[in-house]
Amino acid sequence: MKLKLLLSLMLMAMLLHAQEPYKSLIITEARFDQANNAYCEITNVGNEPVQLNQFKFGHITPWNPPISDVWNDPWDPYHRYFFLPDRILQPGESFVIASAYDFGPRMYKKRVPGFENVERRKQTEIYGIADILIHLAEDNGDETDSVSSFAMTEVISVSGGRDCWYLEQHLENGDSIVVDQVNGNFDNDGVNFAQAYDVAGVVGATYNSLLVRKYSVKNGNLDFFNARGVGADDSEWIVIPRMYGYGNTDWRKLWWTVGNQGSYVLDENTLESDVIDVDFTNKTLTVPWGVRRLDDIMRYMVEKPGIAWNYNLNPNQEDSVYRSARTGDKLTIYVCGDKLQMETFNIIAAEPDEAANIVVPVSHVNIGTFSQGGPITTTNQSGMLDWPRVTKHESGIDTITGTWFGIPNALRTDSLLKYLEKPANASWEFVWVDGIERPDIKNGDLLKVTAQNNDVKEYFLQVQPYNLSHDAYLSAITWPDIPKEYKGIFGWMGDTIPNFNPTTFNYRLQVPFDVDGVPGLVAKTQNLNAKVVVNRAVSLSGTTADRTISFTVTAEDDSVIYTYNVELVKEKDPSKTQPYFAEPFLSELFYWDQWTNSFGEIVNPGNQALDLSNYMIVMSYSADLPTAVRSRMEVTDWLDRYDKYVPGYKWVDESDWAVKPGILERDLNVNSIVLPGDVFCFGAINS
Repeated sequence: MKLKLLLSLMLMAMLLHAQEPYKSLIITEARFDQANNAYCEITNVGNEPVQLNQFKFGHITPWNPPISDVWNDPWDPYHRYFFLPDRILQPGESFVIASAYDFGPRMYKKRVPGFENVERRKQTEIYGIADILIHLAEDNGDETDSVSSFAMTEVISVSGGRDCWYLEQHLENGDSIVVDQVNGNFDNDGVNFAQAYDVAGVVGATYNSLLVRKYSVKNGNLDFFNARGVGADDSEWIVIPRMYGYGNTDWRKLWWTVGNQGSYVLDENTLESDVIDVDFTNKTLTVPWGVRRLDDIMRYMVEKPGIAWNYNLNPNQEDSVYRSARTGDKLTIYVCGDKLQMETFNIIAAEPDEAANIVVPVSHVNIGTFSQGGPITTTNQSGMLDWPRVTKHESGIDTITGTWFGIPNALRTDSLLKYLEKPANASWEFVWVDGIERPDIKNGDLLKVTAQNNDVKEYFLQVQPYNLSHDAYLSAITWPDIPKEYKGIFGWMGDTIPNFNPTTFNYRLQVPFDVDGVPGLVAKTQNLNAKVVVNRAVSLSGTTADRTISFTVTAEDDSVIYTYNVELVKEKDPSKTQPYFAEPFLSELFYWDQWTNSFGEIVNPGNQALDLSNYMIVMSYSADLPTAVRSRMEVTDWLDRYDKYVPGYKWVDESDWAVKPGILERDLNVNSIVLPGDVFCFGAINS
C-alpha cells in the first residue's frame, strides 16, 4: 500500500513538474529599429533541453489593446504571433529569427529597371545564421516574390524601437504563460508609447543600438520597464550603439554577437590576426597599407563570438575622403558576456611596403562631416552605392566595378583614377582590351598596378553597357521668336512658356493681341536622343483642335511616349473689351497641414490686371476682422508676423521691428500683379 502511494505521489510530482513553465528560454539579442534589419535571438540559458514548438513568438505594437488583453488570450485579433518549429534546443544553444529579402536582389541581378538600388536589403551574413527567415513582400504580389505568412511578417514588421517581442509557452494541460519579453514597457495605459526607449542609460537605445542580454541573466523577466535599468550596472541588457547610423546598414559586416551567448571576456586573446599587429597593452592596431575603414579591419581578425565593434574616423579633414584606414582612426571593441567590456584601439596605418600593388576606392562625398564613424560610402542622391567598387578576392583577378554591374559607360580614364588610391611607391597604367589607347574606358580594359619590387596586379574594369534611355520628357517648350517686350514677364521664363513643368502635359497659352500669326513653339527633350513629332496649330480662331500644338515625344528605346498639348488662346484687344475689374477670391486653400504648413491660391476673375498689394491676407482664429488685423503687432510678435501678408510687401527685419513693429516695406522679389484669369499662389512652411 505504501509503495503504491509512493508511486502515485512520484507520478503526480512528475506531472506537476511537466506543467511548470520553462523560464530559461529567453530573448538574448534584439534589433528592431526597422523591419529590413530586424532580428531576434532566443537562447536556452537553462540546464535542460527544451522543445521549441511549445512556444509562441509574438509582437505587440503601441496600437495593440492593453497588454492584459493580449497575453494569455487564446486568440489574438491582430495575429502578430507564430509558434516556433518542432526542434529541441539544447542548453546553451541559440535560435535566431530574422527578416529576409530575395526578390529585389534577384531582380537586381537580372537588371530589371526599378531595382537598381536593391542589390542588398540587409546584412547578408544573417542569412547563414538565422534559423527562421521571414520573407517580406517586395513587389506588391509578384508570384515569384517569396512572402512568409501574414502572422510572421506582422511579427517582424517593427519600426522605430517602439515594439515589443515576447515568448509565450503553451503547456500540455492547455495553460499558457508568457515567459519573457523585450521592450514591453507598457507605461502608456497598458501599451508602449510610439517612441524609442532608453536602456542602460543610453537614450533611444531600442532604436539606435543593439540590445544583448547579459549572460548572467538565467530567467525571463516580464518587467522590462525596470529590467532595462538606468545604467550599465543595473540593467539586464548590454547596449551597443550603432555609431555609423541607425538604419541602412545593408553593406556593413554583421557583428559576431548573433547566434551565440556566453560568458565572454575581453583580454589579450580577443583580437588575433596574422596580418594586423595587435598591441593589447598599448591599445594599438598597426594595419598594412590598403586595409579599409569601417568593417574591413575585422575581416583580418579571427572571428570570435560575442564581439561587436565601431570604427571611429579621425577628425582630420584631409583624410575625410579616403576609405583606406588612416592613422588617428580608432576602433572600439565590445565584448558581451556577464557584462559589457570595451576597449578603444588607436589605429596606425603603415606605409606601403615594396610589394604593395593594390588600389583602394576614394569616396565621392566628403565623409569628414560624419563624425564618430559615420558612413563611408560613395553615394549618389538616391543613396545607392555608386562607383568605384574594388573587389578583394582571395584568388583570381579582382574587378573595379560599380552599381548596376559596372562603372559608368564611357567613363574617362582620369575620372576613374581620381577616385582610386594607389600605394605612393607603386605605378599604374591601363591595358586596353582592343589594343587602342583611348581617353575613356571600355569593358574589359585592365588597370595594371606595379609595386616597387615590380610585382604586378591587374584589375578587370567592368563597365556598364550603353543603355538606351526611356526618358520621354521635355525639358522646355519655348517660343524663340517671342517679341522682346514679352520675354521674361507675365510668367514667361525667358522664352519658355509660363508654368512649364516636364510632368505637366496640357497648357493654355495666351497669345498677345498685337502678335500676328501662330507662334512657332519649339520642344526640347531632356534626353537628346528622344524623338519629337510636332502637330502644328492651323488657326487662332478655330476649334480647340485647330488651335492646339501637340508634341509627341518618344523615348530613345521606344518604351515610353508622352504627348504635350499647348492650346493657343488669342488675347482680346483691350480697346474692344469692356473692362471688368473683379474682386479676387480664394480659389484654393490648404490650411495648417501637420499644424505647420499652409498654402493658398487667389484668382483674378476679371479681365483687367489686378494689383494684390491693395489686399491683405489674414489667417487668424479671430472672427472679428479688425481684431485679427491688429493682432500680433507687438514688439514680441516678430516670429508670428506672417499670419498676415500683403503681396508685394514684406515686414521689416527683426531689428527694425523691435523699434517700429508692424511696418511693411516693398518686396521687389514678389510681383503682386495678377493677370486676368491667372492665380497668385502663397504659402507658409514652418522650417
